[in-house]
Amino acid sequence: MLQKAIGFAVVVLAAGLLAGCNQNQQQQKAAPQEMARGGHHGIRAACADDIQKYCANEQRKKRCLKDNMDKLSAACKSAVEESHGGRKRDNGGDD
Repeated sequence: MLQKAIGFAVVVLAAGLLAGCNQNQQQQKAAPQEMARGGHHGIRAACADDIQKYCANEQRKKRCLKDNMDKLSAACKSAVEESHGGRKRDNGGDD
């Protein structure tokens, strides 16, 4: 009886681990897609260091990033540009 209980526990544990791995893989696949669409979280992820370095005290983070494009990392520049469909835009508003 004890062996069956242990065997069942191992099967349940293995299934849980596999489900967790699958969920993690799906999240990893979603992050680049979100960034490619220029999503808000994609910019935050790609620009975290740049925001801290250049825009920590700014209310309008995205505006600040655009104003500092020449100083940004390549990943951050790409994310900011992608958030506008690959084109730069200056609308003077809060982004």
